[in-house]
Amino acid sequence: MGLAPEAPFSVPEAHIMRWSLTVTPEHLIELACTYSGFIVLPEAERNRLRGGLVDAVHDHPALAGRSEIELPMRCICWRAVRTL
Repeated sequence: MGLAPEAPFSVPEAHIMRWSLTVTPEHLIELACTYSGFIVLPEAERNRLRGGLVDAVHDHPALAGRSEIELPMRCICWRAVRTL
């Protein structure tokens, strides 16, 4: 993250939080469909993309026969203190 040199803030600090979610293949597909880039697509495109997700999840060799998946998650938090 970059702030303009004249911005009245301290040097930004970053903290990364990591965790994992245990999800079913179906939950993974539904989770992907909640992202704004997906939601704003026209309905026909959403349906096409969701169908591709279903195929990819069910055909992926690393997921074959698994009822649950560990989905790694990461959140990057930034903080800068106002100096004026």
